[in-house]
Amino acid sequence: MIWCPAAVIGSGAFNLWSMGNTIFRKRGSDKSEIEFYTATTNDLNPYREVKELGVVVLHGEKQLDFDFNEMEIDELIEYLQRAREYVSEFNINSKPVIN
Repeated sequence: MIWCPAAVIGSGAFNLWSMGNTIFRKRGSDKSEIEFYTATTNDLNPYREVKELGVVVLHGEKQLDFDFNEMEIDELIEYLQRAREYVSEFNINSKPVIN
């Protein structure tokens, strides 16, 4: 995993306002990776700039782009919290296999 502040790499300085300059990247196998970042987009009627969570999935030469609005981010966080709890509990209760 790589947490990559674009503006200040390795400084340890982080606050909410610096989120616009960061990428969270996880490299997988076989030339694949996933990146999370904040993206600027816009609403119409009335026009205004808004931020969303951008997600890029790279596999070799193929790229898939996704974005999450605030409500979808909340749903994703809820899912990830449940997944974390499930994985943690499973791992705590997992017994070694002895052959």
